[in-house]
Amino acid sequence: MMARCFILTLLLLCFIAVDSISFMDPKVLVVVDDKHLYQSHSVLFTTLEEKGYQLTVKTAQDSNLSLTSEDGEHLFSHLFLLCPKTFGIMTRGLERTDVLDFVEAGGNVIFFANTGYEEPTSKLFESFGCELDEPQSLVLDHLHYSSDCDSYFGGKHSAVLATGITPSSVVYVDSENKPIIYQGIGMGIFRNRELIFPILWGSSSAYSYFPNTRVTELPIVSGEETVMMAALQSRNGARVLLSGSTDICSNSLQTTFLGNKHFCSQIVSWTLGERGMLRTQNWRHHKVGDSITNHSNDMYRVKDEIEFLVDIEEWNGTEHGWKPFLGNDVQLEFIMLDPYIRKTLVCVDETKGSYYTRFRIPDRIGVYKFSIGYYRRGYSPIQASQVVSVRPFRHDEYERFILQAYPYYAAALSMLLGVFSFGFVFLHGKGMFCIQNP
Repeated sequence: MMARCFILTLLLLCFIAVDSISFMDPKVLVVVDDKHLYQSHSVLFTTLEEKGYQLTVKTAQDSNLSLTSEDGEHLFSHLFLLCPKTFGIMTRGLERTDVLDFVEAGGNVIFFANTGYEEPTSKLFESFGCELDEPQSLVLDHLHYSSDCDSYFGGKHSAVLATGITPSSVVYVDSENKPIIYQGIGMGIFRNRELIFPILWGSSSAYSYFPNTRVTELPIVSGEETVMMAALQSRNGARVLLSGSTDICSNSLQTTFLGNKHFCSQIVSWTLGERGMLRTQNWRHHKVGDSITNHSNDMYRVKDEIEFLVDIEEWNGTEHGWKPFLGNDVQLEFIMLDPYIRKTLVCVDETKGSYYTRFRIPDRIGVYKFSIGYYRRGYSPIQASQVVSVRPFRHDEYERFILQAYPYYAAALSMLLGVFSFGFVFLHGKGMFCIQNP
């Protein structure tokens, strides 16, 4: 029986090792329509190689195009798609379901589309909660555009100045304050999708339509709802970057007077998990007055005062190590069926990222759990918990005398005093209880 359990455990661990994907793995699969498209983005890919990423470049016509080996093991941790024209049509072994399974396993995906996309590309975008405008349409803005770059793209007012950038500092930090030029198709985000959010969008005068064509119907997206780039942070930590333009990160727009190079470097590095990846370490909790040890109790008594500590760390892709995470909005919940207690954790040691709180266990027995659920835009979600039991007072743990029972104590004492007084008078009183004869 023990041998059978050991074999089952070993098989389960092997399954987990094969099925899961680590964001720290530097293996990246780059799929392009043709080699020219890879060369036009050589600056971006060279930057990734300098960071230590191992790029495997394949065209859509490659017959060995696959994300997994024959035994189901994932060969890559990141997928870079520059194939909007051939994706799902010529990419045998890399269909929409394959990409979705890759994300579900924890892999990161970057997809750059353009105006000449095909239907499988739009279907994949819709699976992530984003809708592309019709093929051959462009984002246009007759007020906010670059005249120099616009002439390079044909003078259609399609070299749009992006005025809206995500305010999340973990996703993008604008340290250069340079204009970002976008030339591509517009997108819209489904309102019922909570995990996807815009990263780059247009001004109030922007809209997506066919260039050099009179507008005869309402555009699909217009104004600040004209999304240019969007990102998705899944519940398992996987990240997806969706762009309606392949030119935004091309070599032609990565010049010194534009902010495209810095923007693309920041966005791509976040998508690959270099920032915002969180984990919890060293959970410990104990009764107030007990020594702090790493071996936490698994049973408490009602009304116990509890101290709780946990270390939260963030992955630093530049230094390739875990660093303390410093935040002021992490909360702990003490849950049975519903949260009985919700407390904000306070960072007490910035060198370790240790967070602390103290509370009293409610007067209700049952099975509880310490739970941390941290969901913030740009950060990988924290979903961690530990189960403990809460027991009632034992028979020898109750208080001897309680204030609420003082009236009953007084009644008992008064009764005893009355019986004693009556007995004394009855036994020692002379003539008080004698009956005289007539």
